[in-house]
Formats: sequence, C-alpha cells, structure tokens
Amino acid sequence: MSIEESNRRMPAALASKLYAAGESGMGYEIFKMRMRSGEEFVFVTGNVVDFPDLPEEFSSADIVNVYPHEGREESKKGYRGDATFTWCFYVKA
Repeated sequence: MSIEESNRRMPAALASKLYAAGESGMGYEIFKMRMRSGEEFVFVTGNVVDFPDLPEEFSSADIVNVYPHEGREESKKGYRGDATFTWCFYVKA
C-alpha cells in the first residue's frame, strides 16, 4: 500500500484561511472559490474543506483564492460539495 499526495486537495494555506474563519453555520462551511481562469464556484461542505468537489477540468493548482462565508445567494442556483475521500491515519514508526 502507498500513500500519495492528491492533486485534488486544496492548498493548505487556503484551507487554513477557511478554518480560521470558523463555521458558516452549525456543522457546515459555505465559501466561494476563485480559479485561475476567473471562474468562481460556491461550495457547501461539512467541517472538512480540504477536498472540494472540483469540476473535472480543474486541479488544486488552479485555485487562487477562497472567500469564507460567501456565496449564500449563489448557492440557491447550485453549489458543489465535498469530493469523496477517505481518512487514513498512520503512525511513523
């Protein structure tokens, strides 16, 4: 078995920005994400923001900024959530 870095994981500095802003509501985060192309997406996730459900044509390298607690009005027209991921805890021996 091997563990590799995912190109779908949000850059740590941007995830930290969302975590520092705190929850948007009880048990969820809502935020806008701006891509290098200028496109913006609204995400509504549980309290884990590290793996957003990015559209197929994007990777984490395309993410340029996140905006905590923004996108409520836009979310009424559609939003993205979390990508499928699995927690894997390990201890370095």
